[in-house]
Amino acid sequence: MRAYRFNQSSMIERVTFDDDAHTLSISFRQTGKYLYYDVPATIFDELCKAVSVGT
Repeated sequence: MRAYRFNQSSMIERVTFDDDAHTLSISFRQTGKYLYYDVPATIFDELCKAVSVGT
C-alpha cells in the first residue's frame, strides 16, 4: 500500500494505492473517501507528481 498526503490542496487530503488490488482511494477534505477500482499504478504516480491535484 502506497500513500501520499496533499498538504497544499484545499480539496484532497490524501490518496492511497493498493498495488495488488489496483485500488485507488482518494480522501476528500469535505466529502469523505472514494474508492476507484482497476486503476493502473501510473495514475497514482502521476497524481502524486501533479502541480495541481484538482486538474
